[in-house]
Amino acid sequence: MTSIQQYIAKLNPEQKPDIIRFADHMTQTYPQLTGKISFAMPMWLFGQKMNEGYIAVSAAKHHYTIHFSDEVYVQNIKEELHLPKAGKRSLPIDYGNEKMWQIIKDKIRQFVEMNGESL
Repeated sequence: MTSIQQYIAKLNPEQKPDIIRFADHMTQTYPQLTGKISFAMPMWLFGQKMNEGYIAVSAAKHHYTIHFSDEVYVQNIKEELHLPKAGKRSLPIDYGNEKMWQIIKDKIRQFVEMNGESL
């Protein structure tokens, strides 16, 4: 079984900083969530199974993608931020986009609160 650290170690230098920042943020800010590799990407679960809710991240060539378990929540973010190319339950973010990272951190906080997890 691959760990989140092993996933990060395999990334290229362009990908690593944003994925490390995301993983560190999730681990430090939400220690009550369970971090693991699922579907070949780092994922933080609200319970023991994905159907209880999750937030995940994956690295792509030119961007990284944040995945939320709630499609309606993602659709609302897509509309708010005008992200037409976003996929199902996912939000693409260009590497190094600090402004979007700040927005996404807030969206993560809101999602965690919606799912009943204490901060």
